[in-house]
Amino acid sequence: MAKSHFIVGSALMKGLAEKGHDVSVISPFPLKKPLKNYRDIPTTTIVEVTKDLMNSVLDSRKKSTLESFTSIFEMGEMITNVTLQERTIQDLLKSNEKFDIVIMEVFMNEAMLGLANHLKAPVIGVSTFGASLWVCEMVGSPSPISYVPSPFSNLPDNMDFMQRLTNLAMVTVERLIYDYYHIPKQVALYKKYFPNAKPSLPDLIRNVSLVLLNTHFSLSYPRPYAINMVEVGGMHLNRVKKPLPADLQEFLDSAKEGAIYFSMGSNIKGKTLDMDKVKAIIGVFRSLKQKVLWKWEDDVLPSKTSNIKISPWFPQDDVLAHPNVKLFITHGGLLSTTEAIYHGVPIVAIPIFGDQPLNAARAEKAGFARVLSYDGLTEDLLREAVLDILNNNKYERNVKKISNLYRDQPTNPLDKAIYWVEYVARHKGAVHMHSAGQELNFIQYHNLDLFATIIIVLVIFLYLSKKVFRLVCMMNTVLDMRKMSTLESFTSIFEMGEMITNVTLQERIIQDLMKSNEKFDVVIVEVFMNEALLGLANHLKAPVIGVSTFGASLWVCEMVGSPSPISYVPSPFSNLPDNMDFMQRLTNLAMVTVERLIYDYYHIPKQVALYKKYFPNAKPSLPDLIRNVSLVLLNTHFSLSYPRPYAINMVEVGGMHLNRVKKPLPADLQEFLDSAKEGAIYFSMGSNIKGKTLDMDKVKAIIGVFRSLKQKVLWKWEDDVLPSKTSNIKISPWFPQDDILAHPNVKLFITHGGLLSTTEAIYHGVPIVAIPIFGDQPLNAARAEKAGFARVLSYDGLTEDLLREAVLDILNNNKYERNVKKISNLYRDQPTNPLDKAIYWVEYVARHKGAVHMHSAGQELNFIQYHNLDLFATIIIVLVIFLYLSKKVFRLVCKSRTQVTTPVKSRKEKSH
Repeated sequence: MAKSHFIVGSALMKGLAEKGHDVSVISPFPLKKPLKNYRDIPTTTIVEVTKDLMNSVLDSRKKSTLESFTSIFEMGEMITNVTLQERTIQDLLKSNEKFDIVIMEVFMNEAMLGLANHLKAPVIGVSTFGASLWVCEMVGSPSPISYVPSPFSNLPDNMDFMQRLTNLAMVTVERLIYDYYHIPKQVALYKKYFPNAKPSLPDLIRNVSLVLLNTHFSLSYPRPYAINMVEVGGMHLNRVKKPLPADLQEFLDSAKEGAIYFSMGSNIKGKTLDMDKVKAIIGVFRSLKQKVLWKWEDDVLPSKTSNIKISPWFPQDDVLAHPNVKLFITHGGLLSTTEAIYHGVPIVAIPIFGDQPLNAARAEKAGFARVLSYDGLTEDLLREAVLDILNNNKYERNVKKISNLYRDQPTNPLDKAIYWVEYVARHKGAVHMHSAGQELNFIQYHNLDLFATIIIVLVIFLYLSKKVFRLVCMMNTVLDMRKMSTLESFTSIFEMGEMITNVTLQERIIQDLMKSNEKFDVVIVEVFMNEALLGLANHLKAPVIGVSTFGASLWVCEMVGSPSPISYVPSPFSNLPDNMDFMQRLTNLAMVTVERLIYDYYHIPKQVALYKKYFPNAKPSLPDLIRNVSLVLLNTHFSLSYPRPYAINMVEVGGMHLNRVKKPLPADLQEFLDSAKEGAIYFSMGSNIKGKTLDMDKVKAIIGVFRSLKQKVLWKWEDDVLPSKTSNIKISPWFPQDDILAHPNVKLFITHGGLLSTTEAIYHGVPIVAIPIFGDQPLNAARAEKAGFARVLSYDGLTEDLLREAVLDILNNNKYERNVKKISNLYRDQPTNPLDKAIYWVEYVARHKGAVHMHSAGQELNFIQYHNLDLFATIIIVLVIFLYLSKKVFRLVCKSRTQVTTPVKSRKEKSH
């Protein structure tokens, strides 16, 4: 087993032990010095068993793609088998030890999940390999093939057509091997070592609580993640500089011309390198003024020169931290690349296998590396690459720039990892972070069943057009109203956006601002169907940060290329759940399609017209500006709604408007609520819906309910007089809602279900009766009811009896309060205050001049490219042509054979 993989997990285990947690580590590399709270469960057999495998790593470069895939999966099977049969593991299985969490490296070892299941503890995965197929499988995280390259390739993220086709082929092969070769072998191991386990292995795979990824977007490329995938790349790094051993310190200090560090990682031993390569490397080092540290496992290095120091092991992280180290020659492993970036050391990469070619290609593209092929390595090629980096400071400048990006994080990666481990333990597995996508199979996740159904229906429609036409005519009387209301909802909201944008841009103060020479570092704009306002930011030559009070809607996702899988991300205009059945997914597909069509062909043309009207000389097109928003702050949090994937530049800051410090209420309100010994109810339908616009029969019904209660009522009512108002009701056109909900006597909030109101109710632990009207209110209300802290009533069907029953149910049944307090606890448990988080990211974008490194390649793709429709169309066309030509060739062959085998009569036979 590679020690490099163990280093990452070991850093986390040591960090947890130092925080006071009792840590038991199944370890092939037991600690040499005991550490408080840290216990080794040694599994040293695995080191011996994998020794031959590690010695043959260089041979893997000669394997085909198919052989590379299968050999890596075979290695996983072998390591899993050897680990599970270790005596120490078997003893652990027979013990009655209890654990709060099982943390395991996820690297083709799925059967190990049986150990966590046996110990009845939730699982956190640690992936040293980044977000690979088998990691994404665990948490249902999307990996769009159009801009997320296979980790076994050296493809970029911004792929052209042929590169996307190659990526599709590689991912398909990887998927087939994973599903039909690897997983059956892991299932066999699972059944062998856990014969009485009830959950199936696929069920365990889909129920991993959280995955910690050994990566960071600044080290690779931005891509979307599920909410329970957390980047903690570099958590193993020494943030505090450690002193080097005396001989190393002296060697590097005396390197006045600089030093080079050469290591091919823990898997590739120096002695396994081909001798001609060793001679070439020594030839280069001999000709240099620089000193060289070479990780070489033998005591003797043939032809070693005085400027070379060898050792079977070096404290790599500390060596790279030395200011005299000017170059790192490496295999391009993820840990080595991360350390080079952190310490700002350029690299010459000689990748061999796995993700090394991809890491090396990224480093070269980022401008801090030269990449050489091991097979083609010669003394001249290596010397040219080494001297290029040593003599051209652009490589150092580039790596320092990326180092600066990587170091600019709100939280130390190790502290971040420890927080999330403790979070999962506190919340007993954090099942609220599991996305509904984890429960879907491949066909459901990609809606293949929906598309198949639609195609079948279309075929039947074309075949039976007359009968179907009659049937549709009969159904229209039932469906037209619903369809029209949905269409009208979409178009009216977009029309409102157009009107607000137009009015805003023609304001005198906006026109004056445009004529001024004021400079801004960042423009922050609410993104709510007002895309033409991006022209203002472009005019001011400042990067844009969007704030979405509506969550991750279509128009928000469009700005940063964030995925919204239709199979489990409901339209915000619906009240569908995230775990949808077939018909609900079909409904969601229909709603999203309508929304998409209206957005593309109705709304955007109107916004383009406004953009051209107010910014006639602007050079970028409006679609280009939309795709170049730097970052979006979302007024949501997964505990308030449901977990879903986001682009790396979409940040949840829901509740940043909340008063964390309790403010005193006005004296009259304080007295009114303090005197509410039986409790109080707060009633507000938000800022858009005025009390006086409510239908009078609804007002009478509401007053009828309030009159019959012992509780006091605060009612946001905009007129001076409320007809039939009773003594227990206090009205006002405005209340400090956040502070009122914080009062301990407030037992119920009657609301329209707006996102801000719902967030405030959750934060303060107040159950709600929701009467949703439009927009996202039905969806927010449905989520609250599903979470068990709300009752939902239809405004149209509202009666005194229905309202009274709902109000009394919540007041008299403490399950609603228990449920909202539980969710409040989840929401409040965040590593950073949402407002501080928002401020950090605003400053981050300003510091990094728009943070273009956070833009995913998906932002540059159109709808067809993003969803690979051009690839699938090409494949289908090629298949059709192939089948057509095959049929023609087959007929020609058959015809020619018939002619050849037809018997010819002799002349004698003819004469007869």
